Amino acid sequence: MSRWRIKNINTKLRLYFLILIAISVSIGIVFFVYIANIKNYHFLRTQVDELLVLIPKLIKEEQNFINIEWQTSAFMAGSETQNLINRQKNIEKIKAKLESINKNKLINSLNISYSLEKVQENIKEHSKTFNQIKAKLKQRGFKNYGFEARMREAAHRLQEIKNLDMISLLTLRRNEKDFFLRKDWIYADSLKAESSRLVGASRKSGKFNIQELEKIILSMRKYLREFDKITRIESEIGFNEKQGLKAQLLFTSSEIEKEFTKIDELIIQNTKSLDDTSTLLVWFLFIFLIVVAVLFAVAVAYRFARPIVLLNKITQSVSKELVNQEVLLDKIISNDEIGSLAKNFKTMLSQLKNSLEQANDKNKQLEEFSQSEARRAWFNEGLAILNEVLRNHQQDLETQLNDFICELVKYTKSQQGGIFTINQEELENTYLELKACYAYSKQRLKSKQIELGEGLIGTTWKNNQTTHITEIPENYAHINSGLGTSAPKSILIVPVKAEDIVVGVLELLSFQKYQSYEIDLVETIASRLGTSIIILQNNWRTRQLLAASEEATQMKQEIEASLRSELEEKESWIKQFEEKLNIISNESQIYYTVLGKVFSGFIITNQDYQIRQVHNSIAKRLGFKRNELVGKPLELLLETDFTQIIDWKDKQLMWDNRLAHAGKLRQQNGEWLHIDIISGKLEMETETVFVFVFNEMKETDYLVQPNDLFWKFAS
Repeated sequence: MSRWRIKNINTKLRLYFLILIAISVSIGIVFFVYIANIKNYHFLRTQVDELLVLIPKLIKEEQNFINIEWQTSAFMAGSETQNLINRQKNIEKIKAKLESINKNKLINSLNISYSLEKVQENIKEHSKTFNQIKAKLKQRGFKNYGFEARMREAAHRLQEIKNLDMISLLTLRRNEKDFFLRKDWIYADSLKAESSRLVGASRKSGKFNIQELEKIILSMRKYLREFDKITRIESEIGFNEKQGLKAQLLFTSSEIEKEFTKIDELIIQNTKSLDDTSTLLVWFLFIFLIVVAVLFAVAVAYRFARPIVLLNKITQSVSKELVNQEVLLDKIISNDEIGSLAKNFKTMLSQLKNSLEQANDKNKQLEEFSQSEARRAWFNEGLAILNEVLRNHQQDLETQLNDFICELVKYTKSQQGGIFTINQEELENTYLELKACYAYSKQRLKSKQIELGEGLIGTTWKNNQTTHITEIPENYAHINSGLGTSAPKSILIVPVKAEDIVVGVLELLSFQKYQSYEIDLVETIASRLGTSIIILQNNWRTRQLLAASEEATQMKQEIEASLRSELEEKESWIKQFEEKLNIISNESQIYYTVLGKVFSGFIITNQDYQIRQVHNSIAKRLGFKRNELVGKPLELLLETDFTQIIDWKDKQLMWDNRLAHAGKLRQQNGEWLHIDIISGKLEMETETVFVFVFNEMKETDYLVQPNDLFWKFAS
């Protein structure tokens, strides 16, 4: 027995596998035979099922054409419509499927040759019926084609006739449309009756001459003749699915479906029988194969798997830095290659442990260095990308900020981001204003202004320090994604500085926690962003100041030109006014001197007889200051018979200014000064005044008539 024992592992494995292969080949041959038959049945059934799918599609395309698509200009012009093209493709597919089924070897065994021949005949009959419907529809026409075009032409000729009863004609056309829509002979009869009534009414009306009546009759005959042709075609085609060619088309399609259904049921029965037989065989072979596999597994496990599994555990323990692997190696007792492998492995184990320890140390160092280099490269790359964004937009701050936040959010793999800048237009009300954002929700966009110390952003502005939080306040923000809405896991808020002066705040929101090197990048680029913001804001202010300066200069020049023009006009007017004023002043001086020489004095009042002006000499004579009497009533100073000179009802002078009256003027000391007085009314451009002139009388003159005395003084 020891002479026939196999010690070589390769030989043992070959023998075991040859046995397994022989069993597998035998089972495979049996499976192949049954699978080939099953596959053939299933292929045949698939062909029939595809035909059962194609037939309804064919019917649907024909119905679409018959119901709607034939009423197109393309079909009437001779072109193929989409449904006709698809129908032709499906007919070709059905024919190809039938040819493939006829070539199948199972046709004779299933006894379906007669059914296939009947199907082919029905398909030919079906196509013939459809082509008849297609030809009749084209002959019928639509709008500008066929019989309907000629009928519409006749109707239009009737409409062109003047004085024709349009209500009756519209009723005629409505019956026509009702017939085409409802397919009811009642409307056709109504149309013919209405046409007869219209022709009869036209004859009796007397509105038409012989030529016009002849035109009405001929047009109506042509209209009815074409309408009858259309109704005849509609009747031949069928008003519904149960009449005419439509009924034949439906009958042949149902017959085709019935035959295919029979064939499909027959194939299903044979396939089920074969499947049942195959199922029993599969179960038998499956159980047999399991038994063989179990025996093979037991043999292999005992001979090879057990020591191999033990060696595998030892190798895994080495990778996990366990000890006492030598004890496990001593359990492997074999005289073949596995036993030799165990001995050699035991010898190498101690050296391998030392090598693994050294390798682990080096791997840790390399991993740390690699991570450090990767972070540094990521930092430098991000810095370069974002600096490039800042350099590319040196004119427009808003465009720069929008591109910057978009690039920063994408590079840091954040979900949302925003940039707030300090608005310093109102020195007493400084606040942060949202200038750019990425993927902010509508709720976040409502809060565009943030005061100092308000919320997380306002607190970061106030403290001038970076804020990184992972415990997010409830309802602070929501991030929309394809899976729905959820809260962020981390928020990074960094002050944007320019030389340690905060000019804005940058906010990032993410589903992941920000690492320290990511925060370093954001802080570094934020400082450069702050410098860029200051530069762009200063440039903007400079441009604004230059524009304002240019505008102010232009306005100043316009104002100077306007003032210069006005000044020249006013200087000219002043010169003219001075000349007139000098003339008036000279004349006034002459009048005043003459008046002072002729009379003792005068008093001027307004229309209400309130004193406006008193002659200087008379004011001094009475002991009053000149302005002291202004605004006083005339009765307070003058005593005379006012009823003879003033109508107190209308406050108008009654007497002629050439007639003098005696009167007295009250002096400041209470004494009276006797005078002769004469008055007059002076109308000026702006107002009307009363003038009272008088001469002082001496005691010897009291007995003289006032008028004589007055004019004696005046002469």
